[in-house]
Amino acid sequence: MIPNISPFQPGDKVVCYCRYSEGDDQGLKNTSVDEQEQAIREFCKQNSLQLVQVFADPFASGRSVAKRDHYLEMLSFLLHGKKKQDISGVILWDYERYGRNYDRAQYDAAQLRMKGYKLFSMQQPITDNSPFAHVLESMYFASAQNQSDMISADVKRAKQANFTKWKAIPRSNIPDGWIPVPVPMGYYTDGRERIGYRAEPDPEYIDKIRDAVQARLDGATIAQCKNILGGKFSELPIKTNSLFKKTLLYGAFTYGGTTIEDYCTPIIDKATFDKLQIFNETAPKRKRSKGAGVYALQRSLLSGLLYCGECGERMYLDRRKAKGHTYETYYCSHYHIGVRREEIEDSIMDHVLEWLSDDHWEKDLQGITDA
Repeated sequence: MIPNISPFQPGDKVVCYCRYSEGDDQGLKNTSVDEQEQAIREFCKQNSLQLVQVFADPFASGRSVAKRDHYLEMLSFLLHGKKKQDISGVILWDYERYGRNYDRAQYDAAQLRMKGYKLFSMQQPITDNSPFAHVLESMYFASAQNQSDMISADVKRAKQANFTKWKAIPRSNIPDGWIPVPVPMGYYTDGRERIGYRAEPDPEYIDKIRDAVQARLDGATIAQCKNILGGKFSELPIKTNSLFKKTLLYGAFTYGGTTIEDYCTPIIDKATFDKLQIFNETAPKRKRSKGAGVYALQRSLLSGLLYCGECGERMYLDRRKAKGHTYETYYCSHYHIGVRREEIEDSIMDHVLEWLSDDHWEKDLQGITDA
């Protein structure tokens, strides 16, 4: 039953956030985003609250903000700008839906509170705003990450056992140039058959890969090898470059620290693979054209100056084209998350202009005078 309590006053405007990953870190939480939204709408109706907007990430893990576009959109909506929105706070189904990374959840929740918003979980209702309430909230966030860590460890052990016994790996780990082959792995307790996947060379690319490897050993560039391969490898040079480093080429595969030498049918022999690695290491690297760095700095205001909030690595400008449009984001290559260029640069410029404004200097001078 929905708790009929609320830290909000009747008539307050609120937003809600819903998340469901359908992934390994989901655990026993089987409430979809639609079910979460329905329960929150009923809660708002019972407490005479105005639900202004729903932010939902139906297929996103809570361990980071990667692929949680609507979560980031909610934070931007509530925190962007100098003035607080006409919103009293955020309603969640439970704290685990908010996030399973303790530090990130704590940080974002603190930002919301400092801006004047309340964060309320229907399953763990905290109605006051005292420091002790914040400690309790922190414990819920810690519990969410701890549960996620335990589930993740169990899943890793299960995947490692599947690899060792059945040569089965997650389908997402099968690279371009190989195809997933179904592997029977016994039965579930309810009688359903367990199916895993093993990588085998894609017949479409076997001869092309051999030709590309030989061309590379004969001195061909990565771009020339990419043209030989064609298909999926023609999109980005990095795919071709990483292909030449995969031990799957000679039939071996390493997963979770365990290596199976006869994992799949080899495309080339081990001796040829070793020669290829030596060639790649000693091949002359393409030199950057003069002024390339200057050009990048002229086109990008903050490239290399922003840091990812998840891993602390520098973020650089990334340009991608889709449907005739060019999209620019400051991107973290480690966590695969980014922020739109215009949003962050406009925000920075707003702060710079405020700092340069006459009002800002008058306040500083007044402070010096008063001192």
